[in-house]
Amino acid sequence: MERREAVWLCHATIRLAREYRVTAYDAAYLDLARREQLSLATLDDDLQKAGITLGVAVLDL
Repeated sequence: MERREAVWLCHATIRLAREYRVTAYDAAYLDLARREQLSLATLDDDLQKAGITLGVAVLDL
């Protein structure tokens, strides 16, 4: 489990949200999936595209 300062996580989440034009809530899931090497389960097209771009496995629902 990765331990980071809350400020660092906040900056990473906001950066992803801006870069991929998703909500901060979605960006937090995207960041978690990327850091923990987890698959992303979502029906949101923008979040799926962001995950694929970042190399995150996206489940086909």
